[in-house]
Amino acid sequence: MKFYIKMSLLPFVYLLFSAMLGLGIMLLDDHLFWLEFFLYATNTAFYVIIVSAAGLKDGQTALRCREQNDTFRRRIAETGEDLPLNITEEYTPWKGFVFGAIACIPTVLLVILHFVTNIGVATPDSTFGMGAGILSMVVFGFVFLTEKITFGQYAIALVLLPVVSCAYGIPYVIGAQRAQREYDKIRDIQKQLHGDGK
Repeated sequence: MKFYIKMSLLPFVYLLFSAMLGLGIMLLDDHLFWLEFFLYATNTAFYVIIVSAAGLKDGQTALRCREQNDTFRRRIAETGEDLPLNITEEYTPWKGFVFGAIACIPTVLLVILHFVTNIGVATPDSTFGMGAGILSMVVFGFVFLTEKITFGQYAIALVLLPVVSCAYGIPYVIGAQRAQREYDKIRDIQKQLHGDGK
């Protein structure tokens, strides 16, 4: 579990950073709606770019770890030698999406709590609303620009958060595929040189 939390740390920390920017955007004059919308969209785009770059790199690292483990497994089978296998960190396609989802859990919980504590309230509680809003701004801040927040807006928020987790998961898979192609090229060259790939 520690490994999953560690891998989710960067997406979560950058979510916090982007949310702080989102909070600043939220405090702009209410008459600047289109400017706020543009800034929210730009903030979200930067979040996606940064997190996607991290996912790409981590996917490549995880694939290399799996390749190393596979090499060790073959040597263990051939020689019986005791070699360390790093199973936790090796690549599997679903891991990137799990890392992204874990990073979004605090935001989802805050949005749910915000909704529950403001059921039937014409104007949402601003103190708790600010706490919930800080994390949520980066992803769907423009949804909360209206004074009265509706159930539909909460539903949109909770749908968008898992989608944003794909900002890490999809590049994670792509990064692994790139690394796999590199290994495949090396094996092809080895086969051309040696005939058996050894």
